[in-house]
Amino acid sequence: MEAERMGMIYKVFPDEVFAEESRKCRYIVPNAHQRISLYKKILSLSFTNTFGQQLQQEDVIQQQQQIQ
Repeated sequence: MEAERMGMIYKVFPDEVFAEESRKCRYIVPNAHQRISLYKKILSLSFTNTFGQQLQQEDVIQQQQQIQ
């Protein structure tokens, strides 16, 4: 529950409702695996980009996400 409080995860569910609630959640973020891959790419670029370059790169990827 600390991870939820810190914002690392969206929500914690009791065991008895977990399966039902998780089925609802899969519709919230379509193509989650692709998005996670893009966020990893953004993170890795942040080690070599300037602040301005990083903002530009994140803008490009966010625009791509809106199109999909």
